[in-house]
Amino acid sequence: MELEYTYWVEDDGLFIGYLNSYPDHLTQGHDLKELEEMLADVYQIRQEKEKRLAQNEILENDYWKPVIEPANQEEIEMIDERMKDYESDPSSFSPLRR
Repeated sequence: MELEYTYWVEDDGLFIGYLNSYPDHLTQGHDLKELEEMLADVYQIRQEKEKRLAQNEILENDYWKPVIEPANQEEIEMIDERMKDYESDPSSFSPLRR
């Protein structure tokens, strides 16, 4: 695989560069070969991180969805009754338990 990158040589002789697909991840090397090795490392680290993020999103979607059960008619009537009680006397309200 060929990675596209941008680089330049600083006044002190260091090669500074970044992958065009990750321009905010600068790295450096003492020569072009070392810079290319460092850029390959950046690419590998970013790919691993993106893979973990994708897996975490899948896990989050699979395991953290709220469970919402539809109310049956009996529950709806009970909630309506409790709402009437609350509206008439809010101080008598206690949490609904299932």
